[in-house]
Amino acid sequence: MQTTSKPLDRILTWNDQLLGLSAAGIPIDFGGASASESVTSSVEKINAALTLAVARGQTVAHAIEHEALIPDRYRQAALTLLRTADATVPLDMLTTPARTQRELTMNLSRWFFQVGLVFALALLGFIYLIFAAAPRIRAYFGSLGLSDGPLAFLTFARETFWGWLLLLIAGFAAAVWLWRKHANQIVWSVFPGGKRYQDACDNADTASHLANLMQREISLDDALLMSGRTTDSMPPLLRWAVQGDLEGEPRDRALQFVAKTYQQKAAYIATLWRFVVPAVAASVVGGAIVLAYALALFLPWLHFLEALT
Repeated sequence: MQTTSKPLDRILTWNDQLLGLSAAGIPIDFGGASASESVTSSVEKINAALTLAVARGQTVAHAIEHEALIPDRYRQAALTLLRTADATVPLDMLTTPARTQRELTMNLSRWFFQVGLVFALALLGFIYLIFAAAPRIRAYFGSLGLSDGPLAFLTFARETFWGWLLLLIAGFAAAVWLWRKHANQIVWSVFPGGKRYQDACDNADTASHLANLMQREISLDDALLMSGRTTDSMPPLLRWAVQGDLEGEPRDRALQFVAKTYQQKAAYIATLWRFVVPAVAASVVGGAIVLAYALALFLPWLHFLEALT
């Protein structure tokens, strides 16, 4: 038991540090099924599982490697912590993917805010139309002996105003609740170009982690095992930095160069998400709303001209 108490204490202390970082607002992602759980809940389950395994005589490393309750990303980070004297690399393994996920959430939130603002302005205009403009147009049609025609829809919207307004408010509240609950579970690959961005970030993280581990005198094979990546799953540039002939160049420097290359690629792709896509989305949705609003105004006059002819 004494041989496993120090590693266990180290892991438990590190878990407490993770809780403190999470409470301070640092994003942490353990990966796996725990992505939908809070950091506190995940840490409590991990601490209980490791403590029970050590009490049964298992080593901490064996328990971390084989315990089914432990998420894969946390497993890799914890094994890295046990084999190195520095907590920087395992901490990066948990925080870097979480920062990427938070960036996606913030970008999508910005899109929804812009589209929601356009929708709110259109809703105010529609309310003015059905309560101020439509009654005057209907009275004008009545004085000419014309039927309501397309105005019947605006009249129906005015008479059922509180019903559909409450439905809109309820739908908005439900959407906000679902977003707050499931926003962190959205994956990049469901969006156009998102997989390229995610792959670039993952490759940059892998190269950076391997370089940091090798600088701490961890062998390349052990570093690959800790990172959870195989050379078969790596793109050509990263595979070259891991396996290629570097002609005397230190491998950790080559990996750092590759990491910067993929970081620049990810930053370039991210500009599309921050500026181009939100502008296009707001323009498309806003244009559709403006078109519907214009038709609501134009169709009654088209009916009037048709009646005159």
